[in-house]
This record gives sequence, structure tokens and C-alpha cells, in this order.
Amino acid sequence: MAAHNDCWDVLVDKWCAEDWAARHEACRQRRLLMQGPSHHQGSLSLNEYAAKYSDAHGGQPINTFEAFALSHKGKASAPIHYNPEDPPEAYSNPTAYSRLSSYSEVAKEVYGQDYDPRSHDLDGEVVMRAGKGKKHGRYYLGDSVIDTASTPTLSQIRARSVSGGPSIRERPTATQALQAQLEEERARREQLEATLEARVQAQVQAQAQAQMQAQVQDMFSYFQAQFEAIGHPLPPHPTWAPRPSISSPPMPGSAGSNAGAGAAPVQDVDLSAAVRNLFPSAPPPFDP
Repeated sequence: MAAHNDCWDVLVDKWCAEDWAARHEACRQRRLLMQGPSHHQGSLSLNEYAAKYSDAHGGQPINTFEAFALSHKGKASAPIHYNPEDPPEAYSNPTAYSRLSSYSEVAKEVYGQDYDPRSHDLDGEVVMRAGKGKKHGRYYLGDSVIDTASTPTLSQIRARSVSGGPSIRERPTATQALQAQLEEERARREQLEATLEARVQAQVQAQAQAQMQAQVQDMFSYFQAQFEAIGHPLPPHPTWAPRPSISSPPMPGSAGSNAGAGAAPVQDVDLSAAVRNLFPSAPPPFDP
């Protein structure tokens, strides 16, 4: 810095500005909202990362879309590969998964459902639609490889957009992305807890049923041994007669009690016969 005193003076003036500390703290708090490292490129550009990945994997070429995805999974020399079915946990930062998903969905809206983003480099218009233009001078993804000259502006895209055409999506903020991740984690946790609770209940019911069956079997074996000891066979299981219909006289003031003199009288029912039907046979005599 000794040879660039003017640059040093500019930096010192910036650091000593009154609003620098507030802006520095705001940026620090925003960085703390990140759920992981932003990428694994280091100081490499996305094209340089793709070239280094190709050299480390036997000359396998990758486009900028795959390079963006892989740079959020590990270093170029790591044994990593892109799989569109990978969950958010496969990436170092969950926002990379949401950006890749949004880009893929918009790309299929623009070029058709058969379009495979893995077969093409990042498309400037799709990036503009997926991230609703440039925010703070940066594209939603692949900022270093998007050709600014050939990429239409957001105003140009809106001017030629028609109703029902490809969408222009809102770019989620860091807070919104964090909230979405927390909601997703909460839903997964609730689903896991419900599954575990159902398994525990099923296990408890199975254990209770097995215990009850064992107790019944032990009781049956005990009585069988007792009856065999006194020389009597085990009595058969009782057969219960169907429950007889029981009628009772109507309560005073009811429709039946207010019937005319020609109404049929209420018949009494002999319940002793019904009770005798419940016990059709006497127990065997006890012979010590």
C-alpha cells in the first residue's frame, strides 16, 4: 500500500465514515442468516471451477448450470456429481437448492417441459425471470458467466410477456428463505413425530394383546389342570341364549298411557325363564 497512498486514503476515509459501522453491522447480520457457506469456488470464477472440475474428473466436461450446482456441493476436486433429485441437504447452502429449483421450473416454462437444464449453459433470460431481474447489480445465479450484452433487461422481458406465458418470479430474501427452511424442517419434524407415535402405539397395542393372550392361556391351563386333578373334564364354554325382548308399561303421561279404553293391555313378561336360559346346565358336582 505504500506505493498507492491515494487508495489507502480512500479506504481509511470509508472506514472512518459515520454510517460505515452501521452498514458493516447490517451486512454482518445478513451474513449470519446464511445456513452455510455461500459456495466452494474460492477465488475461482464459475468457468474456472468448471475447468478445474473437468481436469479432476478425467476430462468430463460440465456446463455452467452444473458448475453452479457443484460449486455449492464441494470443491472441484471432490468426488461430487449433480443429481436433480438431490434434497436441499446435499448442498452447502439451502438457498442454492431453491435457486436451482426455481431456475429449472422457469426454464421449462420458457422452453417446454422436455427442456433439460443440465444440457445447456445458464440462460440469461431464464435467470432474469427466476430472480426478477438483477438485485444490487447481481444476477440470481451465475453472475460471473451471464452475458450482460445478450441478456434482455427486466423491462424488455415484461414488454414482450403475454398473459399465461412464462412467469417472472419474486426473488426471496434471506429472511424469507430462512423462514421457508424453518417451516419445511418443522413439517418434517411433525411428520416424523407422528410416524414415531403411531409406531409406538402399534407396538404398545401389540404387546398388550400378546400379554392378554398369554394371561388367558395361563388361566385356561390352570383351570384345566385343576379339573383334571379332581377327575372332571374341563366344562365347555357357555353358550348364551339371545337376549329376550323386555317390555314395560308406559310411563304416566306418555302416549301409551293416554290411549283410549280400547287399547290392548300391557302383558307382563316372566324374566325367570330368560334367566334360566342363560345357564342351561348345572356345574359338575365337586368330588374331593
